[in-house]
Amino acid sequence: MDIKKQNIKYIVFLIAGMILIVASMLCEMNQFWTGLGFAFLTISIIRLFKIKKYQTDPEYAKQINISNHDERKAFVSDKAMVLTLKLVIYTFLVVGLLLYILGQVQYGEFCMYGICVIMILYLISYYIVNRKY
Repeated sequence: MDIKKQNIKYIVFLIAGMILIVASMLCEMNQFWTGLGFAFLTISIIRLFKIKKYQTDPEYAKQINISNHDERKAFVSDKAMVLTLKLVIYTFLVVGLLLYILGQVQYGEFCMYGICVIMILYLISYYIVNRKY
């Protein structure tokens, strides 16, 4: 784990969160930007505390290092990603077909185009991974 890069990344997110909160309040932007700013701020603070614990607690650092290199965990994660991708594609398909049947052709096409984009991204990533391994 590269601690310095992690710290820099989360400090940047922390600052971005503060900027979003202040900008959304000063410029009277909608609540989405305030929520996004608070999300960046909260996640950054939590992650910075975890990094600090990783640096100061050797037992916690050992546990994290073991967890990061666990082959079973990586296998389960890969299987979960594949299942999620399939569920998203099937959901888009069912919703798209229902929208076509209900006369909402434009939204149905959007769902079908979403499936096409997902499949194109899958093919691109497949060729990249296949070449790498």
